[in-house]
Amino acid sequence: MKPTYKEIVKATTFGPIRSRQISEYICMALSPFFSRYFIHFHIRPNTITIFMIISGVLGAIFFAAPNIICKIIGILLLFLWFIMDSSDGEVARYTKTFSRYGKEMDYLAHIIDHPCVNLAMWLTYVQIGTYNIYIISALFITFISTELITRNLILIEVYDKNKNEKSSTIFNPSWAKWLFLQLVYYPNIVLFLPIIILGDFVGLYNSLYILAIIFVANLLNTANMYRKTLKKCYKTL
Repeated sequence: MKPTYKEIVKATTFGPIRSRQISEYICMALSPFFSRYFIHFHIRPNTITIFMIISGVLGAIFFAAPNIICKIIGILLLFLWFIMDSSDGEVARYTKTFSRYGKEMDYLAHIIDHPCVNLAMWLTYVQIGTYNIYIISALFITFISTELITRNLILIEVYDKNKNEKSSTIFNPSWAKWLFLQLVYYPNIVLFLPIIILGDFVGLYNSLYILAIIFVANLLNTANMYRKTLKKCYKTL
């Protein structure tokens, strides 16, 4: 018997409004529809994570193709990627099926998918052909570098909280900080930046200014996180 949409949503603690990303609002509204069937057919969370990796890689491959239809399919697959990312957690919580490798697999999925999507977006700018290839390359190298640094800094913070048993603190930033962070959360970049780039690909506008804003926001956020981590390290010496 399939669980209801509401039953699956109830099993997930949503938290305050500002504790979630815009991409989560969209994909977590859709993921329970998939989770119902995953639970009904006894598909394990780790299997869903594999679906997530495949969706992300295929999305990147399709978006990299120099064809508008392929790029639209790629965007839809990227949304499916994050829906699967939400669904594996929902199924795990609802069925209480937790694996010691679950978190590691989820981390591996992002490590595989994010560079692939980053490369596909870069390649689309190359296909547009109106921008300096060196500037575009530097921007996307910085994007993936800051994302990997940020992800590792977050892991250090989570480890520190677990070690000191202070993990009950709920992240609930101010509205101004929350809006700023939407520019630097990589799931938001993966889902929404390809849509913006697609508009540039078909000649609707110049997206380089948007890319520059995201670039500056990422640098500022990563530098601030690194500063805070170093400060904590020096205090423990």
